[in-house]
Amino acid sequence: MIRILIVGDQSRDLLKLYEQLTLARKDWKVVIARSSDEAVRFIDASPFEVVMTEMALRGMDGAELLQHVHRHQPRAARLVICGQASISDMHRVMPLAHQVLGNASDTRGLERCIERVCKLLRRRERPSVQRVLGMLANLPVLPRIYWELAGELERPRADSASVAAIIEQDPAITTRVLQLANSAFFGAQRQVRSVRDAATVLGLEPLRSIALLAGMSRLIHASDLPTGFSLDVLQTHSAHVARLAVSMLSDPEEIKTAFSAGMLHHIAYLMLAVNLRLEYTSLRDEAFDRATSIERVEMDKLGCDHAEIGAQVLALWGLPLPLIDAVACHHRPSASGETRFGAATAVHVAAVLADEAEGKIVEENALEWPFLRRLGAEGAVERWRRGEPIRAF
Repeated sequence: MIRILIVGDQSRDLLKLYEQLTLARKDWKVVIARSSDEAVRFIDASPFEVVMTEMALRGMDGAELLQHVHRHQPRAARLVICGQASISDMHRVMPLAHQVLGNASDTRGLERCIERVCKLLRRRERPSVQRVLGMLANLPVLPRIYWELAGELERPRADSASVAAIIEQDPAITTRVLQLANSAFFGAQRQVRSVRDAATVLGLEPLRSIALLAGMSRLIHASDLPTGFSLDVLQTHSAHVARLAVSMLSDPEEIKTAFSAGMLHHIAYLMLAVNLRLEYTSLRDEAFDRATSIERVEMDKLGCDHAEIGAQVLALWGLPLPLIDAVACHHRPSASGETRFGAATAVHVAAVLADEAEGKIVEENALEWPFLRRLGAEGAVERWRRGEPIRAF
């Protein structure tokens, strides 16, 4: 039974949502709180898997309430409905919310959002996944700059100048964007000296995933990381995979998904390295001693791998399902349900080719050859392996 708390001050829309969920969802226990004080009493009395609140509450507002949830029930999914919230309110709530939602009147949309989070929670109930997620100190929230970029990219008039203005607010992310734009992986024909030029080289949509990974990395202090873990190496490898995956595809939507999934396919490494330093170091060392991949050791020792953990967090953040599936299945794309060579398969192939090019240990069966043959991709993969620049799918 999944317990859900909905908080709103006499909101007719949220009352309608409560009635919808109570009637339609027999496997959910839905509770409604009519004030922040009542919500606090519920939170202090029993655990909830999901807390959804409006931003505008009397007394303690939505941001303060989510702070209380964060302190007392850190594993709960925290959703906030901001509606017409001010910029200052948005800045307060973004570091606390796993998802920021729009209008409370869209009750069907809110129901779909909760359904999506609950699917994540049901997958999380796998004992191995539950154990690993429980070992993480707190599930992280999206960096604020990601929300700002996402909002800007939804605007029809978004352009390189408006996107650059957001990224340039953060010097660390600005630096990383310029480094990637000038790297060999993106084949810049001239030196890229500004974020606006970088947006032209990389494209607007890819900047969202670059900012997400760079923003997460920015929050990490070097002293929090185990010896030998390099943020630069992680980000450079991710960019390599993203670029290779994109070069294999022709469909614009698949290209967007593949780039983002390539940039984020190893985001769980960052979470594991920060929260489980000793365990992560032990996994890495054992993989080296056994001359095998770290994901195989993860499965042996943890019962799940970084792909599943990363996908769980991306799903909680509300990122698109094709992106989540591509991250979750980048070791076994047959599990993605793809019937043609798409983003998940491209990231799978790109990750293996990038590992080979970077001199990492790659197991003989790292590529899922039976699935690739079913898709008619075996010949293309061999040509990519030889470095031939073809866009076959």
